[in-house]
Amino acid sequence: MPFEFSVAAYRFGHSMVRNHYHYNANFPRASLTDLFMLTALSGNLRDFDTLPENWIIEWKNFIDGGVNCARPVDTGLSDALFGLTAFNKPMPVEARLPVRNLLRGYMLRLPTGQAVASALNLPALTPQDIEQVAQSVSDEQLAAVRDGEFLERTPLWYYILAEAAATSSGHLGPVGSTIVAEVLIGLIRGSKDSILRQTRWKPTLGQTPDHFTLTDLFELGGVL
Repeated sequence: MPFEFSVAAYRFGHSMVRNHYHYNANFPRASLTDLFMLTALSGNLRDFDTLPENWIIEWKNFIDGGVNCARPVDTGLSDALFGLTAFNKPMPVEARLPVRNLLRGYMLRLPTGQAVASALNLPALTPQDIEQVAQSVSDEQLAAVRDGEFLERTPLWYYILAEAAATSSGHLGPVGSTIVAEVLIGLIRGSKDSILRQTRWKPTLGQTPDHFTLTDLFELGGVL
């Protein structure tokens, strides 16, 4: 798996996280801290033998038509995700999620967003484009982008978020979508059981012929 995917492009999801979620009827405004607790902390039920009934997720709130719409892909992060805490204490600046992402990319010597765009023969964002995106979030972000000299040599993670924001579509732009799509399709093709290895494969389990959605998956699992 290329670093350009794991360290930058596929981290676009960080920008889509909300501050609060309608988890279920008992927790209509659950914070990220609540979500870690309600999902049993990756399997830790503490003193409970089973998952408490009021912790059970209502999946209908998280699929198409549900109340929990994702944030658009852009260079802004929810306050809850930006200022992660450890043991209810503020984390140092270098441990904050966006700073950590940028530092990881720097330490792994990722190419800039402009360099990747050039390598893929795709149009690159101009310094003016990046300034406009940063300005749309806050004066502080604009100042940070300028002070870090990111206008012409933009860290790949930030570039991919800025590229999505510049299109105003809520989706990844040319560089981000190319990296994500090619890696995921490549991984699928690498499996001997891949549906891409089957001629004219089409799904059969969905409610609509030749179409299978996340809702279909949850209904198949009996959780809707």
